[in-house]
This record gives sequence, C-alpha cells and structure tokens, in this order.
Amino acid sequence: MYYERDLFDHSSYGEAFIGMAKHVTDMTMLERQIFEDCTISAGRVVAPHLNTKGNCAQHLRPEIIQQRAGCSFAQAVSLCDAWSILEATPGMVEKFCAWVKAKGVQKAVAYFENLAMQLAEVEFPAEDHQSLEEDPYLDLRCQTFDEENPVEEDDYAEYIPDTFRYHLVGEDPDADEKTWQQKQPAWYRGMLNKIRFCQSSDKLAGFGKQIYSMDLSHGQAGVIWHEYGRAKSRLHEGIRKNLSTSARTMLGKINSANGNLGSIGALMYKIQHGQVQMAEAPADHEWIILWQAYNERKAAHV
Repeated sequence: MYYERDLFDHSSYGEAFIGMAKHVTDMTMLERQIFEDCTISAGRVVAPHLNTKGNCAQHLRPEIIQQRAGCSFAQAVSLCDAWSILEATPGMVEKFCAWVKAKGVQKAVAYFENLAMQLAEVEFPAEDHQSLEEDPYLDLRCQTFDEENPVEEDDYAEYIPDTFRYHLVGEDPDADEKTWQQKQPAWYRGMLNKIRFCQSSDKLAGFGKQIYSMDLSHGQAGVIWHEYGRAKSRLHEGIRKNLSTSARTMLGKINSANGNLGSIGALMYKIQHGQVQMAEAPADHEWIILWQAYNERKAAHV
C-alpha cells in the first residue's frame, strides 16, 4: 500500500541529493507539495498549521466559531478572545453564535469586545497594576544569566505557545484501523448509542428534536437519521406485536374500510381526544400505529 511517508524515501532512486532530485521529478504536483511543505516525525508525515490559540478550549477555537457564527477567521479570533475573558461555556457559545447571526457580525464583535474590556477592568482595576518601571521582575526577565548569577526563569516567564503545530497527513500505517464511527467525537457516538438503544417513542422523538439543533456534517446527518429511522421502525414493530384488544379491533376496521375510512378517522380523533368515551381506549403509543395504518390506507385509495 502507498503511504505519504514513501515520498521521503529516496533510496531506490540513488544516493543523497541525486536520489532526491530523481525522485522529485517522478512526483505529481500534489506529491511534490506534500514533500516540500511537510516533514517526517516518528515515521509519520505531518504538516504545519498556525497555532492561533495555544491552550484554547474546543468550543472556543476560532475555526469552530467561524463556522458556527458565519464570520471571518479574524473576527472569530476577536470573539474567541472576548468569550475567553467572559469564561463562556459551550452552551453560552452556542447562544452567542446564534446572536451573532441575528444581529450581525460587526455589531456583535464590537459588543463582546466592549463587554470583555469592561469585565477585565472590573476584575483588574488600574490602581492594582504596577507600571513597567515599578515591576521588580522586569530587569530579571530582560537579562541573560550565567552559572554565577542563577535565577529560575520559570518563576517569571510567561507561557508563550508555539507559533506552529502539526497535524497528521494521509494514512498512518502504524495506527490501528478505525471505522468511520470510531473516528467521530464522543458526543456524536453517544447520541448514536442513545438512539440505537432507545426503548420509548417519546424519548426517540426528543432525540429527533436534538438532532435538528445539532451542527452536523453531511455524513454525520445521514448516518444519525438512518439510525433514527431504524430505531423508529423497531419501536413501531414492537408496538404492533403487543397491541391491546381495542387497538387491534380499530386496526381491523381500518384495514377493512371500504368507502367509510373518513368516518373511521373522525371516530379515532374523537376517541383519542376524549370526545367519545370508550371502555378500554388504545394507549397513547398505540395511536402512532393506528394513525400510520390510517394514512397508508388513505394513500392507497387516493
């Protein structure tokens, strides 16, 4: 099997620079771009990317905010800074992004930057700060120390994240083979399991409402709605097999209706809503099956 790291192995083309040059001439444009822009680390090909926010929480990552709020990357960075000061939770960020879309990006950026600035001034008033001239550690940080003048720089040094980070490119020949589902985030896998093992039509309907509000990719949406449909069919089949006597009687009337389907539907509606009393009316979950059978029968006679 071909792996991207093979682009960095020139042994079959000759030695040193000559081997590399011959290998490069055989590469496609994409392969040459990978070879020139990427590097090898621990036997894997990795590509650099800007580390815009070194220790930023996932829900505050600029690229995530950019997608959810529909703004530019620079605007997302500004929102990330402001929301970090506000200590925004994932739920807050979701509401903030909806507000940004509703009110407009420029107005939202100005609002949150001003709000974060006001909060920072409240938490750290100006009189509590020392000026640069009064900072006793300023000179220590700017000096170069030797063994005769030891100072623990870590006591004063501010953490500065790396300018670049690296991500894996292509397939990893040493990694365990994972399915598409195993590569999905934990919250997505958790929702799939809830749907697959759901034992209540009401709960399943609640999960359906949650899915509508999720920010899913095309593939994620296709899989989760497929599982939703399977779970719905499974639950309905279980209800059909355990219908009460009154529900089975009503289902028989629907299936044998011949010109009087409309009157049967009107009767069903009145029974379900308590307008007509019945000794043992069908249960709430059984009405799902009855109305489904009614609609199928109605469509067949149109």
